[in-house]
Amino acid sequence: MIPCTKTGCRRWFRNKSGLTQHVNVYHPVLPSVNISVPVEQCQESFAGEEHSQVLPDGDGDSGNPLDDPSNSNPLAEYVGPGDRYYRNYHPNLTGRPCDSLGNFLPAGHPAEPLTDMRPDDWSPYSSRLEFELADFLFTRSQMSAANINELLNLWNASLLSTGGQPIFRDSGEMYKTIDSTPLGDVQWENFSTSYTGERPTENVPPWMNDTYDIWFRSPKEVIRNMLSRPDFSDAIDYRPFREYESATDSRQWEDFMSGDWAWKQAVRHHSCLRALC
Repeated sequence: MIPCTKTGCRRWFRNKSGLTQHVNVYHPVLPSVNISVPVEQCQESFAGEEHSQVLPDGDGDSGNPLDDPSNSNPLAEYVGPGDRYYRNYHPNLTGRPCDSLGNFLPAGHPAEPLTDMRPDDWSPYSSRLEFELADFLFTRSQMSAANINELLNLWNASLLSTGGQPIFRDSGEMYKTIDSTPLGDVQWENFSTSYTGERPTENVPPWMNDTYDIWFRSPKEVIRNMLSRPDFSDAIDYRPFREYESATDSRQWEDFMSGDWAWKQAVRHHSCLRALC
């Protein structure tokens, strides 16, 4: 494959005609414009990540001065059968494997093995019986809280009469145990809201006076649970990329990490980290 020799550009091409078309479109002989990211802007962004800005929208194929041109690692590789497509990977944020403490692993070093739980470890449930009961009532039967309480009252009464210990005291305890299950569903949270705008002087619509409960789950916890699942380890793109059809050099969009937003965010945050070092 033939690389583009324009400083900062990481495009590769299968033939010279594709390279020529790319240079004529994206690298014409015009005064260059550098993009700078002030250190103050980076510091403000890291202080309030939810207010971070993104780079302006654009094609993104023209090469970015924020990319490190001194990076000599191969960034292009064919994917799929028959070398029909190839990808340009981000040169700085490479998804390099690390250990549980965040230290990079040597090249070719296997990842840390997962720690298997003991066969008799049903935590946070006290026993397999508790787990099976919660699974049956909540997942399969989907019994109401009132009926769960009635069932537990009868069951626990029979256990106490013979010197046994209760399973769950009530539905509330069972729900809390389910919510605290590791690698399970992220706990639901909620808040209340109501309309605070202007109201008509007469015939106020009922919805303006009502209070509404908003239920949600933490997106960060949901993503963390997904990343911690070994089932997904070979089905996740850990670094941004741009995919092209080999024959025509046409851009292909597929998953989230193949889009311009992920690439621009990676470029921006890598530049901020370099500026702060």
